[in-house]
Amino acid sequence: MSAAKPVYHDIHCSSPVQVSLSDIEKELTGLWHSLNRDAAGSQTLTRACMSNLVVYCDLRSEADAVLQDLPKILEVHPARVLLLIGETERTNDDLKAYLSIYYSPVSDGWQLCAEQVTVYCRQNAARRLPSIPRALCVGDLPTTLWWVSSQPPPLAGEIFYSLADNADQIIFDSIGWKNPVKGVLAVTQWIAGNDSHVIYNLAWRRLKAWRKLISEALDPVVAPDALATVSRLEIEHGPHALPVAWLLVGWLAARLKWQPVEGRLLSQSAMTWHFECGKDPIDVLVKRRDEGDAWIDQLLWSWSGNAGGTVMFYQLGERKLGVSGKGAPVAETVVAIPESDRARLVAAQMAHRFHDELFEDVLEVSNRMAAILLK
Repeated sequence: MSAAKPVYHDIHCSSPVQVSLSDIEKELTGLWHSLNRDAAGSQTLTRACMSNLVVYCDLRSEADAVLQDLPKILEVHPARVLLLIGETERTNDDLKAYLSIYYSPVSDGWQLCAEQVTVYCRQNAARRLPSIPRALCVGDLPTTLWWVSSQPPPLAGEIFYSLADNADQIIFDSIGWKNPVKGVLAVTQWIAGNDSHVIYNLAWRRLKAWRKLISEALDPVVAPDALATVSRLEIEHGPHALPVAWLLVGWLAARLKWQPVEGRLLSQSAMTWHFECGKDPIDVLVKRRDEGDAWIDQLLWSWSGNAGGTVMFYQLGERKLGVSGKGAPVAETVVAIPESDRARLVAAQMAHRFHDELFEDVLEVSNRMAAILLK
């Protein structure tokens, strides 16, 4: 068994070396000295480390994807990386560890930008994984737990909570959850009782372009009655993207002071919520398409003020959003979406270790929406 060796631009990675768990620190020191010795001529070797990054994956396929992301992350945010893979084979109770070093050229030599410890775990040994970050994280640096598993964090039980105990910040992604209603409720309830961690959903960062376009297109200066007299929303999304649509509805409800009063599942692919704003009712229908990307395809916004109107927001490929109006003073517009691949999102969040009050408000509304559906 060996770990993949990623390559990205000027970030280089040494070949993985298998070691015993008890020798990890000694072997890391040896790799450092070896790289320093190999620096040619007058070149110098420096070390940059801003934080600890603990990554948990259930499957080796998830870990392979992480290995492709890491050089992009480390180029922006150097760190000590502990990649923990809880495999599912029912074989011997053991752990296998590999060490790698990431380094990149700088003006006067080389810069060490990461020390990576990769641990493959047999299923019966998973209980031992949380002890690894406790022993190997650099003590005076902040620690981020990046939860890559498709299982919602709180539903993973002891292994998640044990890893979270050692972290200052927790990053996860709600796209792909098999039971999004149960997942949203579990996560929002957990966050509501958690004051010790900064918690972030990558899906929230991906919604930034949608939120910006909706805010601009429905601004009262542009469409005077669109916000005040909204009556109905219809959202269509691709497979595995219900949590993203849920966050978008939660954001609208939090910002516009909508109160959820009723919700129900119409089928396996559709659900509806009824909100009230004062005495005004707002109906929201969310539907899943059978095919497509795991993202929002379109949102129809209808209102009743004056002559009424409808605005459609829609996705155009990976990097564009469009908006058009029917009976509304909204100009047809297409805007570019800034690049937001997973690695860039993780790196950006690692550099912003503070609570996002709006995100937490959205989660509070999302929690009430989930509770209504589960009645």
